[in-house]
Amino acid sequence: MRDALSLRTRGFSLVEVVLAIGIVSFALMAVVALLPVGLKTVRESSDESAAMNLLPLVASDLKTLSLQTGKTLRYGMPDWTSLTGTESGRFFMEESGAPQAERSNAHYVVDWRMIPPGGWSANPRTQPLAPVKVSLRIGWPAVAAEPGSFVESLITLLPGER
Repeated sequence: MRDALSLRTRGFSLVEVVLAIGIVSFALMAVVALLPVGLKTVRESSDESAAMNLLPLVASDLKTLSLQTGKTLRYGMPDWTSLTGTESGRFFMEESGAPQAERSNAHYVVDWRMIPPGGWSANPRTQPLAPVKVSLRIGWPAVAAEPGSFVESLITLLPGER
């Protein structure tokens, strides 16, 4: 009689095993439900990091003007040293920073706005040493009518930086 009693107390009952499996499966379902949210956050963070790394690339392009065209070499922005009024524009680029002609082939959209010295009605000839402000906004995805996420930067350029 004693051997039968000791065998019974050594193992788990079927009810205990089913309860343990239920608790573990409930915890696993909660973790699996959080997986898509975590992946989306990682993707957004990656896009934002890449866009932040592209801002200096666009800013450095502002300092490289083609003497033939009067535009920047890589992205074709106008010569900011001879602005007569506020100018703005848009271009598209890949993750690597390479310019794209079409929105469908691009990952990022770059909106830029150049504000001459003194604001809207300034003349660079009357204020030759005043800074030019350039607002840059890199958004993604480029295929959307209006980007869902973006990073912005305001750059101040001095005429001697050219």
